[in-house]
Amino acid sequence: YRLDVDGLNVTLAAQGSVDGHLISPFCMDERDGLLRVATTSGRSAPSTAVAVLDMDLEQVGVLKGIAPGETMYAARFMGDRLYLVTAIQVDPLFVVDLSDPSAPALRGELKVPGISTYLQMTEHGLLGVGTENGTLKVSVFDVADDGAPREIDTYVFAELSYSDGQWDHHAVLWDDRHDLLSLPLYRWAVA
Repeated sequence: YRLDVDGLNVTLAAQGSVDGHLISPFCMDERDGLLRVATTSGRSAPSTAVAVLDMDLEQVGVLKGIAPGETMYAARFMGDRLYLVTAIQVDPLFVVDLSDPSAPALRGELKVPGISTYLQMTEHGLLGVGTENGTLKVSVFDVADDGAPREIDTYVFAELSYSDGQWDHHAVLWDDRHDLLSLPLYRWAVA
């Protein structure tokens, strides 16, 4: 729904729909009067799609069938790009070009071990926070070349661990001034 708000008066301006559901607030983005939405649908045969809607919430472009059979774990819109992570057992990072809203296009893909569940752009590249083999994993991806994203640095914690930053963006602090990443870390020992 798109609502017009004028002081205390609220009116329905438009309504529309897309297939699937959102996994986080980062699955929706507005740019240049267009609403861009990344969704996932289905449980037994998951599917990921990106839809672009105009101000009347009418679909003007769509890209369907991204990583058929895989579940979406993270999404982040940045300018004319969408970075998506889907997974079964490895972590495909997808770069989607949204510069032509009527024809979203898949530009690049990278498969690495583990799953990123949170993405954030830093001056060093795209930061991914997630898991690999039951422990916390932090990665930095070089996405300067849309067609060939690459993992340029990674840290996998030695002990079984996790962080709230894997599912709560409020738990992630990236400080550009000091090149510092702060995350809460929980560890447990296996007897």
